Amino acid sequence: MGASLLVRCENLVISKFFSPPDSQADLLNHLCTVPLKEYRKHRQLLESAETTRRFMYCLHRDAEGTLQRLVVSYANLTNPPKTPLCTI
Repeated sequence: MGASLLVRCENLVISKFFSPPDSQADLLNHLCTVPLKEYRKHRQLLESAETTRRFMYCLHRDAEGTLQRLVVSYANLTNPPKTPLCTI
């Protein structure tokens, strides 16, 4: 329940439905009012926002490997690689 609650809380930070809860019970009740479509939309926005940060992290930690995967992905534009550019 804790991890699930944390994921839902991340959504509330950027959601227009956010209002500070007084207790965990209030928070859970508030989470139930967030429409699933709205939740999924914000999760996709968070995921796309993280892509750049993850790429820069990988570039910093493993520049050679990250650049090699980038070159391979551009060389095979018709067949995208099965491994992601960043493997963190």
